[in-house]
Amino acid sequence: MPDATPDGFLPPPELPPAADGTPRTAPPVPLPAEPATPEPHAGPIPAPAAPGSDAAAELPDELETVSDDAPDRSGVTVWFKRILVGVAALMLLLVAFALIGSHSAATKSQEAHDRLQTSMSRLETATKKASAVQTKAGKAGLDDAKELDELASLIESNTKLARSKRAALTDEESGRLAVKADKATKRTRKLTAAVSALVEDKPRLDAKETFETALDKARQAAKTASPSDDASRKALDALNTLTGQAGKLGDETTETQYKDMTTKLDQARKSLQDALDAKRKADEQAEAKKQKEAQQQQQQSQQQSQTPSTPQYQPQYHPVTTPSPSPGTSGGSSSGSDGQDGWYVPPVDNGDSLPNNDPSL
Repeated sequence: MPDATPDGFLPPPELPPAADGTPRTAPPVPLPAEPATPEPHAGPIPAPAAPGSDAAAELPDELETVSDDAPDRSGVTVWFKRILVGVAALMLLLVAFALIGSHSAATKSQEAHDRLQTSMSRLETATKKASAVQTKAGKAGLDDAKELDELASLIESNTKLARSKRAALTDEESGRLAVKADKATKRTRKLTAAVSALVEDKPRLDAKETFETALDKARQAAKTASPSDDASRKALDALNTLTGQAGKLGDETTETQYKDMTTKLDQARKSLQDALDAKRKADEQAEAKKQKEAQQQQQQSQQQSQTPSTPQYQPQYHPVTTPSPSPGTSGGSSSGSDGQDGWYVPPVDNGDSLPNNDPSL
């Protein structure tokens, strides 16, 4: 520091001359005042007042001077504290992320396991229901249904899938197995519903099959019938009307409607057949009677032609000459006078061509 002037000012610094060459002189600079040495405080040191209180505002001047002259390190302390807080916050954040990641992995693994268990449970339930429906369908007589064969195959594959190894599976493997089980469950439920519908509809289908058989028989009977009287013609008309109504039945027809129409068709067909049988029987009886009468007439004719007529007997007389007895012969009788002719009466013919008094026998 340059020496001070006697009046307590520092020598003015040299300035470069002005543009016109005139020298310039700076004003003198006063020396800074030396800090005053604080006198020792005679009394006790007062306690520090709370910030913002009146006591803090009434601090002695010497304390304010000391505070102003002390070296200011508050900035360094603040930055150091900020660094420490930042490092701590970063460490806490890293620890939190690690905990969150570990919890997330554990949660994901547990969710995969729970999902697999749920999927397998659903599959087992669907398979049990399918087995019950399969048994019911067999009792109902649906052994030939293709849906029942498909259901049996699906039950077998579901049983194998439900027994799959589940321990020590990764999350991805558990997920894939769960998806496979879910698909199998969906197929099983759909096919079980179809077979159940067949079982429930079996009585209606049986009634429909019986109805179709009755309709075919009725149509065939009407086609081959040849009515020849009023009764059979009336029965045929009724059967044709009924077959026309039966042909209009569709898939919406109920079991009861099929059964009712089947009964009507059978009754109408039977009525036609009874009428035809009655007519045929009457014709046969009439023909038999006619043949019998003709046969009787023929027999009578034959009997009349075979019986001979009895001829009228008319005696015929033939002259017979009786020889005269020889001389010397005595006795004897004659039918007439001695030496005279007599008459011969032939015997009556009784039909056997043998006369009763044939003299030649």
